Amino acid sequence: MTKSLKPRNVVDVFRVRYWYTGVMHKLKFETAYQVERKIEPDHFRLQDQRTVYPGKWRRYAVGENTPQKKLVLTVDQQAKGSAYELNHPLWLILKKLSSEKFKATSYIRYLNPTIQSVVMRPQTDQLGAPLAWAPYTNLKAKVLLRRGTLDALAALVLYWHDAKTRNDHPQAEAVATSIYHMLLLIGWDMRSRQLHTGLFSLFRAEIFDKTIWEEGCFAVDNDTFEISICLLHNCFDSNSDKERMKASDWRKEMTRIQELLAGDKGFDIRFAMKPFCLPQWNFGPPSRNEVVQWEIHRRHWAWGWDCLLHNRIGKFPENSIDNVDPDDNWALEREEDIYLRINQLHWNPIPESAAIIQYGRITYCQRSSH
Repeated sequence: MTKSLKPRNVVDVFRVRYWYTGVMHKLKFETAYQVERKIEPDHFRLQDQRTVYPGKWRRYAVGENTPQKKLVLTVDQQAKGSAYELNHPLWLILKKLSSEKFKATSYIRYLNPTIQSVVMRPQTDQLGAPLAWAPYTNLKAKVLLRRGTLDALAALVLYWHDAKTRNDHPQAEAVATSIYHMLLLIGWDMRSRQLHTGLFSLFRAEIFDKTIWEEGCFAVDNDTFEISICLLHNCFDSNSDKERMKASDWRKEMTRIQELLAGDKGFDIRFAMKPFCLPQWNFGPPSRNEVVQWEIHRRHWAWGWDCLLHNRIGKFPENSIDNVDPDDNWALEREEDIYLRINQLHWNPIPESAAIIQYGRITYCQRSSH
């Protein structure tokens, strides 16, 4: 009887694909054949008047196999930094996150020293006092978001696990929101590697679907996430040539986008880029207040999208958006076809089942006469 193979860990699949795309970019190659010929030329030979080679890099491209340490070090000599991308502490943290023995504080030492300086603080005021993990605050989240790195993302994941372990649901939701924003910040790079969908699916399974959200269950889908990346990084004079940025310029760009997410320039982006949730009433029909509150949240989310899709800066939603009464009959005054608007912006066609299509229509209502 053939023994069934254990499914490959999705984190390993993703990190190998991340490593592969980074190597391809650094060496300016377009195909697995080109990079394999460059890195491992000795593996190519003629046989029956044709070139034969192992084709290992095709499997790396889809994350099917993990490269051995010797090869990783060899590649790193030509593609500097690629070894760190493969062995980044974030991947280890995500793999161990569901373990009962997982302790967040044990992984802080693996993070970049600049990130450690953010999340650690002296235990006492004495000179040379030992450091301890600093509690999560909104200020900590802002500082980490401004870094916009995988190490900063890893720190947020550790904070999320700590809050969830303590059953601090409000804080876990706050951290999960910061994690979602961080994914949007680093999304330009992931999308250029065609890895944004894989990254989002990974974090949805490990973080978002395991978070208890006040407004229901997490409902952002892959398509809505991708459109969010496109708008956040390509509107309001965003620098689209981020690949050539210096570290100092990158931090300035992350600060600028973080201010947009925080609502410092208007509430349109803050509402649109907030994680969207669907109501989840497990204990019977919803109350009048639950219906009203969820619809107001949905309208604020849709208003933010309406502003972004029409390149209009919105400071704060119109008062009519908050006029919701389940007992009244309402006549629609205006309803934009968001599906047509999105496709006018030349993105790949998205299904009408996407959250942005199903729930992103902005409606301004007036009470009907009957």
